[in-house]
Amino acid sequence: MRKYTWVFVLIGFVFVSCVPDSETTSDETINEWIDQQMRDWYYWESKIPGRVDKSLNPDVFFESLLYRYDPVNAPDGDRFSWIQSDWRDLLSSLEGVVPNEIGFEYDLYRVSEETNDVMGFVTYVKHATPAESSGIQRGWWLSHVNGEALNTTNYSSLLRITEPQAQFQFRCARLEDGAFVDWQDTSVQVQTLSSFAENPVYLDTVYSEGATKVGYLVYHFFAPGEVDSETHYDAQLNQAFARFKEAEITELIVDLRYNSGGYATSGTNLASMIVPRSGGKQLFTYYRYNSYIQNALESRYGKEVSNTYFSDYLLSPDGAYLDPIVNIGNQLSRVYILTGPYTASASEALISGLRPYMEVITIGKTTYGKNVASISIYDETNSENMWGLQPIVAKVYNSLDASDYTGGFEATIPADEVQAGARALGDRQEELLSVALSDIQGQATLRGATSEQAIGMSLRRIPSNRYGDHRGLVLPSMQVFE
Repeated sequence: MRKYTWVFVLIGFVFVSCVPDSETTSDETINEWIDQQMRDWYYWESKIPGRVDKSLNPDVFFESLLYRYDPVNAPDGDRFSWIQSDWRDLLSSLEGVVPNEIGFEYDLYRVSEETNDVMGFVTYVKHATPAESSGIQRGWWLSHVNGEALNTTNYSSLLRITEPQAQFQFRCARLEDGAFVDWQDTSVQVQTLSSFAENPVYLDTVYSEGATKVGYLVYHFFAPGEVDSETHYDAQLNQAFARFKEAEITELIVDLRYNSGGYATSGTNLASMIVPRSGGKQLFTYYRYNSYIQNALESRYGKEVSNTYFSDYLLSPDGAYLDPIVNIGNQLSRVYILTGPYTASASEALISGLRPYMEVITIGKTTYGKNVASISIYDETNSENMWGLQPIVAKVYNSLDASDYTGGFEATIPADEVQAGARALGDRQEELLSVALSDIQGQATLRGATSEQAIGMSLRRIPSNRYGDHRGLVLPSMQVFE
């Protein structure tokens, strides 16, 4: 029998599990491993059925263990745990690495109740991609893929691009009184990129609003680097705040409307750049695990073991202290955060964790509602078991013991990026940014209509996972060592 040690690197708690040696790992053996990890770590461990069928395929078996959300029978249930057939793909997805990357993100809408037509609203184009060099722009409407019109029955398969290039047809138009006007159709052929790693630090700039200097950051997901052993994305984030500090900004706008989560350490790093510092330890968030994990941790390490504090140094996923953090909090009395239905998990933890220390004004739409955290579980020493688990293991609270956003955070100032057409991110006239700049100037802010109201009730948003809805708040991955 071979013995492995699982190390939860955020808190240093060590577990030992045993995996039988076998030249060929059967589904039943893999399911034994899955069952063991879930009964140790799963937040709803007490809800796992006592008798389970271990002859099932591993993905089906994993699903059979979950305490799934149900609005009637399990309103407190799990909406977020998942399994992936290759743990390497799981880790890559958490770090923004995408196979067959098309180079732009979109939000899907059904055109009307009278038709099955679907169109995709281009939300942003990724830097250093063929899509960017081809001229595709935010605000265009995607209508066809490889010559086929999108509809409610084929959009999922058409948008699952597996070829090295794809032909996209867009309607370049603006919306007026519920109709497309001044439009023309444009066809663009795009080369896809294999294993493209997106940089989450999309844009940082400074605006002068009269005598006021305003910093603006667009941040698309929380990741330390292309792999969790690298920290160059966090370093770039810190450099952006160094530029804000040098510019002596007194207002900050953080654009998280497409940010559905990521690594807890990157979330702590960003929060530590923003929060006003008062000296000493300041609690950012804390986690609550299942009773077995919680009791074991507190027994060995004390009551504060699952607390996360604002830091003076960049934190790496393995707990190392890196460069000093550039903090601008004492230049600020408040922070504006731009939000949408894909603003989730680590983004929401940032909002929640900052609220006890400063005014947080949200502009946009209600956030996703994900106040739980997960870890990555995999066995990199066993080539016969490639499965990766991403179970929910903890609930997240702020320093006021609040974790009250399962329904999302409603926007302080509702606004919709679709209603007036969409300008480039960073354009002062872009809808959500314009609302924030107007509020900073003390001007009356018109509360935005929903996109359905604004365009004549014609479009209905179709939920999708284009922004990694399942990415969530990820505690540093468990590693396997002999």
